[in-house]
Amino acid sequence: MNPAFVTCRNALDHEADAIKTRDWAAMERLVSEKQAAFEQLRAHKLSKEHLSALKEKSDRNAKALKATQDGLTAALQRLAQIQSSLEHSQVYGPEGTVLDIAAKGASKLEKRS
Repeated sequence: MNPAFVTCRNALDHEADAIKTRDWAAMERLVSEKQAAFEQLRAHKLSKEHLSALKEKSDRNAKALKATQDGLTAALQRLAQIQSSLEHSQVYGPEGTVLDIAAKGASKLEKRS
C-alpha cells in the first residue's frame, strides 16, 4: 500500500478522533501532521480509490467540525441571551410590588395598581 496514502489516512483518522473527543490541543498538534502528510502526497501518484477514500475521510471531518462550530455558536448565542435577561429582570413581591433587578446597580420597588 502507498505509504503517503497511509500517512494521510492516519492523519485524518487522528483528526476525527480528536474532534470526537473534543481534544483541542491534539487538533492543534495535528495541523503539522496533516500538512506533512499531504506534502508527501505531492510526490506520489494515488489511485482513484485512494483519493476517494481520503476525500471521504476529509469530508467526514469537515462535517464534524462544522457541527462542532454550529454547536459552539448556538451555545454562545444562548449564553448571550441569558446574560441579557439577567441584566434586567423583574420579580413580584408581597402586596403586588415589583422589584426590578439590574445586574449592574441598585434595584427599585414599584407599586403595581
